[in-house]
Amino acid sequence: MSLGHAANRRGLLIRSDTLFTDAIEHLISGIPELDVTILDYQAGCDAIPELQPEIIIVDECLSPQALEQVLALARDLRECRVIMLSPARNDFVLVNSQRATVREVEDLMNAIRGESAGIDMDPYLADHFQAAHVARLRAEMFGFLAHMFNHRPDAEFVRRLRVLGVNAFALSTEDEITQDVSQGLQEMGFYLEVTSEDSEELVEQELGVDWTRLFRGIRPGYGPPPPYEGVYCEGEASPTEILQSVMRVYHEHAVDLNEKAANRPDYIGIELDFLRHLNECEAEAREKGEDQTARRVQEAEKRFMINHLGRWAWKFCDLAIEEAKTEFYRGFIRLTKGVLNEEIEPSI
Repeated sequence: MSLGHAANRRGLLIRSDTLFTDAIEHLISGIPELDVTILDYQAGCDAIPELQPEIIIVDECLSPQALEQVLALARDLRECRVIMLSPARNDFVLVNSQRATVREVEDLMNAIRGESAGIDMDPYLADHFQAAHVARLRAEMFGFLAHMFNHRPDAEFVRRLRVLGVNAFALSTEDEITQDVSQGLQEMGFYLEVTSEDSEELVEQELGVDWTRLFRGIRPGYGPPPPYEGVYCEGEASPTEILQSVMRVYHEHAVDLNEKAANRPDYIGIELDFLRHLNECEAEAREKGEDQTARRVQEAEKRFMINHLGRWAWKFCDLAIEEAKTEFYRGFIRLTKGVLNEEIEPSI
């Protein structure tokens, strides 16, 4: 089955169940530049080498073995992105050039439309789009870190890691990775290797316990002090003043936190996600040629790192590395520290 019009870009939707297929077909039917073929799993896999799709959309409810086969076939193509949707989590994993990022479902249409235009343009526009590309890479980097802090690992998280591997989630960057980032990824990968024969439930439980110890501040002496700016900057200002300062910055950029959010505004995952938001805003401004707006947003990113996240998060990382009970989270926190150290030199 095929939908859409004659198009320059080929897509493949691998059918898993009727509800999934109907929902995604409805979403993408409004993209005339995308010609999508819908096939069952085995027929879809058989068709990939001949069809040469630029985009493959698949439901994460498929078995890990099935997802691995789709990814293996996609890697053999010259240019292909795999979008692994998770309706239950309301997010998806975008796998592109051996790299994966976690995004909200609201970004799905942009992920389908926006990442492989292949358009010839004059040098002036090319510079704008290159700067926008760098900002989007940074947004992905901060978004990945925020997601890991904000979401307690579950069985689906474990399944993703086993299918994709840690290196697929390596942070988006055009520079050489630092020693902390490299070591962090190695530690995370080592954990996945030594637990590869354990059940998903066992790994989920072990990671969940460590995530809670490290990031939730259950009680004194059980893990490090929780990763809130008001905790690590106490004495410089009252916790209330710190919260008010953070919230003012959010409101200046039209960011309103969900009233039902499980975390305070000064939580590390919320502050990292704010940096993701700013970088996305910068990218959009650059793509539109709005240089002044892009520069203002870039300055806001720097100020937020200097005045907020960069003042304290590295202190938490130092303590949490020592407190982590699993190689996975020890590596993840080391990776986070490496990113922060690249963004701003910690002041002591």
